[in-house]
Amino acid sequence: MNRSSQVHFLRHLILQSTGNWFYKSVKKLFDECLVEGYRTNGVIEFRPNNPINRVEFLKLVLIAELGSDAFKKLPEPSVNPFPDVHTTNWFAPAVAYAVSSNIVIGFTNGPFSGTFRPGDEVTREQAVKILVTSNPGLSELYNSITNNPENLPEEFPDVTNSTHWSYYFIYTAKATNVVSGYDTGLFGPTDSIKRSEAAKIICTTYFGQKACIE
Repeated sequence: MNRSSQVHFLRHLILQSTGNWFYKSVKKLFDECLVEGYRTNGVIEFRPNNPINRVEFLKLVLIAELGSDAFKKLPEPSVNPFPDVHTTNWFAPAVAYAVSSNIVIGFTNGPFSGTFRPGDEVTREQAVKILVTSNPGLSELYNSITNNPENLPEEFPDVTNSTHWSYYFIYTAKATNVVSGYDTGLFGPTDSIKRSEAAKIICTTYFGQKACIE
């Protein structure tokens, strides 16, 4: 994005988002060159209420974790990381890196077992898992919690089954104020995460609450 486009994006973001809870997170990620927005008929928008797919979310997290230069230098894989992720796909290096770093493992059961489904909308629980496994500090806390799981308080009424795969990832994110759930008190683990929500949890993880939340 050139400087002129950046200015137009920022102006639109200000008009679109000022006063909204996600404005500070999106602006911070924009300032850090982590988000670019959509270009339509010369207008660049962030589209905060749109969902984000699995590979787009993974890209944002890895850029935040590794830095833009290191992300761009990720090596192209010699084999397909998944049957639905080919070495020729632009996102193949990111997915291959995430697999080798135990950040993602793909679907392990059901009709999509063994695949990654890069174009699927990422759910809130999937997004939290990617974020926790990507960030060393969150990963360390996650390991500590799972090694000593007794007497953990119930954080969300719709996330109570400690045997469910996402339970401890969500608990870790809540314990560090990365996620807070809906105003209803629920978390909505299988809901698709919105771009604004994704911006908030990534920003909070890597830049802190003060920089990202009004």
